Formats: sequence, structure tokens, C-alpha cells
Amino acid sequence: MDFFSAQARARKKTRQLIVLFAAAIVFLVALSYAILAGIRAGWLYYYEPGSAFQFWQPGLLAFLIVMTCGLVGGASWWKWRQLSKDGLLVIKSLGARWVSPGSANIIERRLVNIVEEMAIASGVPAPAIFLIENEQAINAFACGLKPQDATIVVTRGALDHLTRDELQGVIGHEFSHILNNDIRMNVVLMAVVHGLLFMALAGEGIFKDWNLLEESPFYFMKVIVAMVRVPVGIAVSIFGYTGYFLGRLIIATISRQREYLSDAAAVQFTRSPSGLTGALRKIGLSGGVVVTSKNVRAIQHFFFVDACRNHLGRWFATHPYWLDRVRAIDAQAAKFIVSDTLERGRLVTDDSDERPAVAGRRKTGLRLKQKIEAPSFGEGGPAANISTGENKTDPAENRAAMLQRLLCAGTPESIARARQLLASINPELLDAAHCRDTVPALVLGLLIDRDETVRHMQWDVFTFQGGAPLKIITRLEPALLKLPLEHRLPLLQLALPTLRMMPGQDIGRFWQAADKIAQCDGRITVFEYSLLRMVQRHLVSVAAIPLRKTNKACAQPSEIGAHAGMVLSMLANCGGVDEGTSRKAFEAGKSKLGRFAVFAKWHRPQTDESGGAAMIQQLYRPLDTALDRLATAPLETRRAVLAAAAAVVMDDGKQHIEEVELLRMMSDSLGCPMPLA
Repeated sequence: MDFFSAQARARKKTRQLIVLFAAAIVFLVALSYAILAGIRAGWLYYYEPGSAFQFWQPGLLAFLIVMTCGLVGGASWWKWRQLSKDGLLVIKSLGARWVSPGSANIIERRLVNIVEEMAIASGVPAPAIFLIENEQAINAFACGLKPQDATIVVTRGALDHLTRDELQGVIGHEFSHILNNDIRMNVVLMAVVHGLLFMALAGEGIFKDWNLLEESPFYFMKVIVAMVRVPVGIAVSIFGYTGYFLGRLIIATISRQREYLSDAAAVQFTRSPSGLTGALRKIGLSGGVVVTSKNVRAIQHFFFVDACRNHLGRWFATHPYWLDRVRAIDAQAAKFIVSDTLERGRLVTDDSDERPAVAGRRKTGLRLKQKIEAPSFGEGGPAANISTGENKTDPAENRAAMLQRLLCAGTPESIARARQLLASINPELLDAAHCRDTVPALVLGLLIDRDETVRHMQWDVFTFQGGAPLKIITRLEPALLKLPLEHRLPLLQLALPTLRMMPGQDIGRFWQAADKIAQCDGRITVFEYSLLRMVQRHLVSVAAIPLRKTNKACAQPSEIGAHAGMVLSMLANCGGVDEGTSRKAFEAGKSKLGRFAVFAKWHRPQTDESGGAAMIQQLYRPLDTALDRLATAPLETRRAVLAAAAAVVMDDGKQHIEEVELLRMMSDSLGCPMPLA
């Protein structure tokens, strides 16, 4: 899965969405102008005969534009602010509960394992998981504003009725929405549609709410107000519902195509077409796809399949018909489902539990014969062109393969490596990462140095902190000292979702403790710097953690090149290698910068007696500035910088742990996921 191409498609769809909604607003203004102008013409005809009528009324048009944009824009902005302030607002509205990664329930643990595997394989922090407990419909969705604060919600029906492969297919589909940044677009759509619906609700309120006049002793006042309120309320309601239905039509049109793309990405991700098609088959043939929770209609475009019954035709369906999606993935599987259904006259599930067809045999048969309007992925479906991951013998090809592995999030090979990595991590440490009581101590324990002298300094800080964390760190220390260095960042990524569920004040205290432990010896290693920066980036939205804010976007080639030079120099100097080797690696990365290369300058710090990380530490502060500025650059620019950084790491054909950790921290800072396995 090419993250950058997916993001480019998402931006293109966002621009299309803006144009379509602008066209809808223009249509509403034009329609309302024509209606009001017609009413005015009728008034003049009956009450002022002989008066000249002019259709063009600039004052009326200006009033309608201001009123429409003000009401719709204001309501949409208010909803957006509400959703942005509380990232769990959508989940709370459905009554979902948090699934602890350390849950003892076997079915929930299976879900947690699947999510963690895909998180490590794709390079994004494991999303927080929520469960709609009393919902037997098979469904799921992902939500959030950014990949680093995404959440995945599943229904109880999905956990109970889907096999592991089928559930993995569904979760893979939702991960593709996260990587494509569809989750942010879904929130934007929800806010805009709320603005359009607000007009309709305001119109209803105008002619339905009589509370202000119930106690009035003047009957004639009620009559006069009714003569004004009722027609105005009806007109505003018609205006609002027209806009609302236009908005729903636009959402449905865009959402259906996104579902096809996410299905294809999920199959490429998991290399298991049967998992996703099996889940769609169970959903389609069970008839239990309607989510009964309150407030579901406003977010129906979030879900894996339609969560509401659609009585307005397929044009207003937010998802393609389930069999269309199966056929787009695997045409043979779709043919088998059709033939099996028509022969039996009954709908069957994989466990041979026969259930009567919901719509009846004849209606089902006709529906299955409808023309499939789905994109073609070639013979064999999207899984046909999956890379086999064959080993290369040429060194240049080896470096290219390594670069592809580092930069391409979500491949079948990365999922297999993620599964192996999870199996190799000490279970005691995994359990600590999953529990809110132990996760702060675990992350602090990851900072424990292998050098005994430094470790004594750190223990002085631990002792000063005292309390439960000290006891937990003491218990975890032997396992932490044996933890392979390459497992530290994946373990941190697994711990971040649980950290985010802690109270904000506790996170603030945790951040202060981590900062003190990292700096207690007067220097910061590459891993310590990477850990602090990643914690700062992912927890700043839920706690009072200091973060440098950059308002102006980084767009000038000279500025981009200068900051990219600092980033490449940092990587090239990593590990304290000689200047010749470092300079050669820098030039290899610089050649990937394209038009920015001319502005990229080599930086070499003065050699420090302590060497190693102390030499690199002289670049930390400028590196912070460089990463903060580059994070505001266009996505294509960030892609070029990250590719150049990966070329620096791969220049000698080897992957040193400090370089890889620094590279992954950089990819995280630039908002570009990189597989952790």
C-alpha cells in the first residue's frame, strides 16, 4: 500500500468534495432566489397591478447568500469544533466501550492481536479499540482526525460471527481508511451535512414551537404570527431538506468509490481475498446489517457496510451493494454465491446453518443479476499482482528492495513480520503495555540504559519519583534489559493507545518524569530523543505537554532544502562513523531531493571526547526545528525528504539500529507511516 499515492487520492477527493458542496450551495441559493422572486411577482400582480417587476434583485440575492453561507457555514463550523475538541464524541454517541488491550476475553484478545499486527505492519500507532456491546449487526468503522489518534469500533456481532481471517479483512479495510486519511474526510462530511440539516431543523422549529405565545391573551396576535411563521418555517424547511438530500447524495457518490479502493487495499494488505469476501458474504446473506444504536444515521458513511436501511434508492446508498464488492474482489466467489443461493432458494452461512432468505427467492435472484458497476482490478482481483518478495542478488536491487520495504506501509510481508515480532516480545512486557496501571512504568523503563553507570543515575530519578511506578519498573527491569534493541520502538507504539486513555494530568506527570530520566546523565541518546519526540507528538492533544507550533507552511525551495540538509546530515552522522563515510551517505540522500538538492548543505558537528550520541546531540535542537518546519510542507515534499533519508540509511546496504530508529521517528514526525517490522 503506497501511503503517499493514497494520500494524493484523498486530497483529490477532498477538492472534488469542496466543489460539489459549493455547487450544492449555489443551487440552493438559486432555487430560493427563484422562489422568492416568484412570490414577489405574484404579490405585485395581485396587490399592485400595473407595477413593473424586475427579476434581478441584487439586494435579495446578497441577503440569501449571506444567510445561507452564514447559517450553513456557522452550523458546520460549530459541529467541526465540537468533533475536533472531543475525538471520542462519535463513539460516545453510540454507547461503545473501550476494549482494554489487556482484556482477558479470548474473542476481544483476538481483535486486539489483529489490530496490533496491522499497526506494526503499517507503522501507525495501534488505534484504540471500542466495542458496541449490544449490537448484533456485523459492522465496524474507523474514526479520528489523524492516523495517530485514530480509533476502531466494532460491533459485538462482528466479534461473534466472523472468523479470524474475515475479521482481519474487515480491520484491514478500516486501516486503509486510516492510511488514506478517509477518517478525516468522514468527519468533515458529518460536519457539513449537519450544517445543511440545521436549516431544515430551524425551519421546523419556526412553525412548530409555539411556547412563546401559549400564554398570550391576544388571539389576533397568534393569528398574525401564524400567518408569518408557518409559511416562513415551511419554506426554510423545504430549503434545508433540499440541501440535506443534496449533501447525502454527494456523500453517497464519493463514499461508494472509496469503499472499492479500501477493499482492494485490504486484499493487498492481508493477501487473503477469501477473508474479506467471506465477511461480506456473511453480512449480505444474514440480513443483520442494520445498526440499532442511536444517532447512527449521521455517521452511516463511517461504517464497513450500510448501517441503515435505505429507502431512497441506491443513489443514496453510502456503500456499494455487498455482492458488487465481492465481484470486484473475486468474480468466481460472486458466481458461486449466486449459483448457491438460486439453487437452494435459501441463504446459507459458512457453518451450513441454513436461514430463510430475507427478501424472498425471486427478489434475491433478481437483485443478484443486476449489473455490477465496480472498478476492474484485472484478472484475479487486486491480489493477483501482489509482490512475492523474492530475494534479489544485485546490491543495487537489494537497496531498492530495502527502500521499498521501509517506505511502503501495509504489505503481506510486513504483516507476517509483525506477527513474528509480537510473538517474540516478552509476554510480561506486552501485558504491561496493555494495562493503564503499568504502561507509564513500562515506557519509563524503556529509557533504562544498558550502561551500569548511567543506569545508577536513572535509578536515582526513579527513586525520587517513588510510588507504584518504582515497584513496577523494578519488576520489569530484567525483561527490559534483555529486550532486543529493535523491539523498543514497536513496544512504544503498542503502549501509546493505552497511554492516551490515561487522565491528562497523569500524562503530564509522566512526561516530566520521562524528560528527567532521559537527561539525567547530561546527554540524550538517539533512542531517548526518538521516544520523547514521539510521545510528545502523540499525547500532546490529551495532556499539557509543551509543543512547538508552526503556523506558516514551509513552501520555499530554499527553506525546504536547508531543513532537508539538516535531516540528512543527522542520519549520516548517526553512530559516530568517520566523516568520509558520513559524507558519502549524505550525498546519496541528497541526490534524491530533486530540485531541493541545491539548497541542502552538509553539517558535521565537532567531535566530542565522549563520541557517539554526544556528537549527534549537537544537532538535536536544529533537527527539532527542521522536522517541525518540514511537517508543514506539502505531502510530495515530505515524501521526497523521507525517500532521501531512507537512501542515507541504505547507502552501505546495512540497517544500523540507531539509524532505523531515527528514520522511523522522522517518518512519524512528518506524518508518513513506516512499517515497524
